[in-house]
Amino acid sequence: MTTRDAVPPVHPPQAAIPRPGDTQPQAPVRPHRRGIWPWLLRLPMLLLTGFALLLVLVVLFIAAHETQYRARIYPGVSTYGIDLSGLTYGEALQRLESRFVYDDQAVFTFRDGDNFWQMTAGQLGVSFDVQDTVNAAMMQGRADNLFANLITQADMWFNGRSISPIIVYDQTVAEAFLADIAGQIDRPVQDASLVLLGTDILTAESQIGRRLDIPATLALLREEILSLDSGAEIPLVIQETPPTIWSVADAEARLRAALSGPLSLVAEAEAGEAAGPWVATPQDIAAMLVVERVDYDDGTAGYTVRLDPEQFVSFLNGIAPQLTTEPQPARFHFDEQTRQLVPIKDSVNGRELDVETTLARIEETLFTAVDPQSGRREVPLAFNYTVPVVNSDATAEELGITELISEATTYYLGSTAARQNNIAEAASRFDGVVIGPGEEFSFNYFLGDVSQETGFEESLIIFGGRTIRGVGGGVCQVSTTVFQAAFYAGYPIVER
Repeated sequence: MTTRDAVPPVHPPQAAIPRPGDTQPQAPVRPHRRGIWPWLLRLPMLLLTGFALLLVLVVLFIAAHETQYRARIYPGVSTYGIDLSGLTYGEALQRLESRFVYDDQAVFTFRDGDNFWQMTAGQLGVSFDVQDTVNAAMMQGRADNLFANLITQADMWFNGRSISPIIVYDQTVAEAFLADIAGQIDRPVQDASLVLLGTDILTAESQIGRRLDIPATLALLREEILSLDSGAEIPLVIQETPPTIWSVADAEARLRAALSGPLSLVAEAEAGEAAGPWVATPQDIAAMLVVERVDYDDGTAGYTVRLDPEQFVSFLNGIAPQLTTEPQPARFHFDEQTRQLVPIKDSVNGRELDVETTLARIEETLFTAVDPQSGRREVPLAFNYTVPVVNSDATAEELGITELISEATTYYLGSTAARQNNIAEAASRFDGVVIGPGEEFSFNYFLGDVSQETGFEESLIIFGGRTIRGVGGGVCQVSTTVFQAAFYAGYPIVER
């Protein structure tokens, strides 16, 4: 028997089918590496191709979009509440012009108290610039940078964009309107005034100055216009200037009281009867009054009415001499037995017009209205009184009279009856005269006027070394007798 190497037949691999109970592990299946690598190479190319196609589509879309809106407003743009998307320049103009009515419908009221003025926004210089507004809408998304334009257009598309309408406000028109109102409101400040013209009293009331503050009022109007309010009430800004002199009522009342009637000055004469009266008429009083302005510390002023003292002093000095009384001392006889003074004539107090006190009384009474019942105003004149040293109540002890110091006697036996009467009349004027210590005795002062009216008669007198007839013959004998008593008593003779 011949043995040859046998070649086993080739069979396709077969999967081993486990038998029941067979626990041998199966061999792992290996991937086919040669099938995955081609796909990994194709994927980037596919992505690049897809991106390029997408980019082409985007570019084509943008180009188509830009072409479509080349002469139109981009989507999402609006103004004044009106959507302008896709409108041409002309279409946008037409739509906005028909919708803007603010200039006619917005009415502004300018008020000053109860007075008011009304004007529309258009009459105040407000207008809508449609062309510039449409131009602004057309320029949205049309900058120099294409990429920035695309971002802006996308934002407008999704979020919308409202542009402010371009409102033109010509303030000079409103200013001219307010200037016309100012002509009705403005008024100058005026002080109250008081003028005395003769006896006529002229007055003028005060007036608060008012001026329309046009710039401040324009500022309030501008705020309302910029907010496009449908209309509002604008309070006019008024600058007020108070007067310096508010009222002259008090001074006027004082002046009218002074001129309400005549003013009488009264006084008592020496014998007790009434002297005067001296009457000042309203015309006289008006000439003696002074109306003058007075400035106060608080910046205000007023008028005062006063009496011109010089005017009344001149008047009072004119009547003072007839009212002046020299003090007259009492006259006594000295009783040698009782050594007391026996009054033979009471003393008279001297008086002179007290001008200052009288002026005060006049001013107090002058500015009080005349009594309607009596129709009179009286002012008692004021006086200063002088009590003589030798008064009626003086005693010999008080005056230092204790004894007879000197006497002189002359005789006129054989004189005519007229001469005797003259001697008796002259001597009586010296009866009881008391001369105080240090006082000067004047014969002529006590003698007074020598005339037939004062009780003297015509008789023989010595004149120029000749004897002639004249009034008062014999008086010289009385003076000679007085001179002798004074001379022999040792009193100094001042004048003969």
